[in-house]
Amino acid sequence: MDTFREFIYRRVFTCDLCPATFKRKSVLNIYIQGVHSYGRPFICDLCPATFKTNSILCEHTRYVHSRDRPFTCDLCSAAFKRKSILSGHFLGVHSNGRPFTCDLCPATFKTKSNLYEHIRSVHLKIRKFPCERPFPCDLCCVTFKKNPI
Repeated sequence: MDTFREFIYRRVFTCDLCPATFKRKSVLNIYIQGVHSYGRPFICDLCPATFKTNSILCEHTRYVHSRDRPFTCDLCSAAFKRKSILSGHFLGVHSNGRPFTCDLCPATFKTKSNLYEHIRSVHLKIRKFPCERPFPCDLCCVTFKKNPI
């Protein structure tokens, strides 16, 4: 005969709207509210943003409206709201390594986002701001800021 603890651990709560399962009903309820709910009842007091869950509202408030910057660079004392931004700062500013290599040419980059921007602009010819270089050459794919004629 199973003990009560074994019974509790085998118990599964299944979402009525999809196949997702959870060990706790409270987690299932949070999941339903976050994934399947269309309402956004949690409103920021400082801006017009609305959210599905209170935890997302709290995260928004902490990252967008707080002046706290708990993550500090050991090399230059720059401070950031998120650890991921500090990591990006370190790679972009203080690191000499260029671990991201383009598969289409020999170019290397410090960050993955710089590599993606390179591929988009150089190889796919997609410009972030198309009006930046609106004058294309009729003979090749080069574009210019000023009309060369």
